[in-house]
Amino acid sequence: GAQCAKPLRRAHMRVGQRAIAYTDLPSAVCQINGSLSFNPDHLQIQGLTDHTGGGLVTFGGYANAYNGKVNFDLTVRGEDVRLRYPPGVSATANADLHFVGTSSASILNGEIIVTKLAMTPGFDFGAYLERSQGSTLPPTTRLLNLIRLDVHIATTPELQMQTASLRLSGDADLHLRGTAGKPVILGRADIIEGEVQFNGTKYRLERGDITVINPVTTTAVLDLQASTRVRDYDITLNLNGQIDRPNVTYRSEPPLPTSDIIGLLAFGQTSEESAQLNQSQSAFNSETSSAILSAALNATVSNRVQKLFGVSRIKI
Repeated sequence: GAQCAKPLRRAHMRVGQRAIAYTDLPSAVCQINGSLSFNPDHLQIQGLTDHTGGGLVTFGGYANAYNGKVNFDLTVRGEDVRLRYPPGVSATANADLHFVGTSSASILNGEIIVTKLAMTPGFDFGAYLERSQGSTLPPTTRLLNLIRLDVHIATTPELQMQTASLRLSGDADLHLRGTAGKPVILGRADIIEGEVQFNGTKYRLERGDITVINPVTTTAVLDLQASTRVRDYDITLNLNGQIDRPNVTYRSEPPLPTSDIIGLLAFGQTSEESAQLNQSQSAFNSETSSAILSAALNATVSNRVQKLFGVSRIKI
C-alpha cells in the first residue's frame, strides 16, 4: 500500500527564569526569558534573552537537520556583560557574535568591545604568563577543532586599568584566530600612559606597546619606556623583547654607568657609595639586568613588591 506521509509535529515553548551554571563558563546563565519553536527537524529561537554578569545577552537564529547533518545560524549579542577570565581578571564588554555552519565545519566571527578591565589584588600575571607559555595545550576534541575562530577584540579609547601598584591607560586591537581547540591571539596593545610603583619607587610609563604577531603560538613582544627619579638622577629604562624575558637598557641624567643605575634602582646607592657594590661591580652585566627586570615586572604586576630585589630572588 501507499506510504503515509510523516506527520508534522510543531511545538512552541516559553522559557522563563531558568538558571544554568557550568564550572568552565566565565558567567552563569541565570535569568533566561523568551521562546523556542520547533518541529522534529527545525529549531527557531525567538527573542531569547538572559541577564548575566550584570548585562543583557540576546540569542537568535535557527538550527535544522537534513540528511543526517545539522545546519545552524546563531547570533549572540551582549551588552555590558562582565566576564571573569582568566581567574583574577574582570572585564566588562559588549559583544556581537555570529556562529554559522554545519556539524562538520563552522565558524564563529564577530566583535567584542571591552569597556572596563580590572585585576584582583591577588592575581599573579607573571605566573599566568609562565604557565600559558610553558605548558602545552590539553588534547582537544575533533568537534572543537572543526570550529574556526575569527573574532575582533578591541577596547574603548584610552581604557584604564588600576591595581594596588599599577595604573595604565591604553588601547588594544586584537584578533582571535585559529580554532576553538587551538585558539591564537594576534594584534597589538598600546600603552598611552601609566604609573608603576615597586621597591618604594614610582615609575612613569611614557610610551609602550605589546604586539602578538606569531600565528602559531601566542607570544607577546614588549616595547616600553619608563622613567623615574632617584635622588638627583633622572633614570630612563627601555624594555624590548618577549614579555616574559625582555632585554633592558638604562640611561640617566646626569650620566652614570649601568652598574650605578642598577645600584640606585635596587639599593638607592651607586657603586661609589657602597663598598659592597664596588667589590661586585663586575656582576652588573646584561644578564643580571634582565634578571632584575624580570623579577621587578613579576613583583609589580602581581603586587609582590616585597620580593623585588630580595636575595631569595636575585643575588648580586
